[in-house]
Amino acid sequence: MKINRVSFSLKGLADYQYWQGQDRKTLKVLNKLIDDIIRHPFTGIGKPEPLKYSMDNYWLRRINKSDRIVYAVSRDSIIIIQCRFHY
Repeated sequence: MKINRVSFSLKGLADYQYWQGQDRKTLKVLNKLIDDIIRHPFTGIGKPEPLKYSMDNYWLRRINKSDRIVYAVSRDSIIIIQCRFHY
């Protein structure tokens, strides 16, 4: 699977901007996760798992103990749904 595009939902963008202003260390981890998601959407770091009770193309990964990144995978793109708090 070749990912050509990464986009953010409004909530996902607001969460990402929060990390830019508040916690650079978490932002660095988040950027590593996004890079890994581009390469391997369903495996890799952050313990990827499908979102339960949801559509098949929604996945999550751990950023830290209390925060998760939730993303949707389509044929050639990733949409970051949220990247702060639990789903």
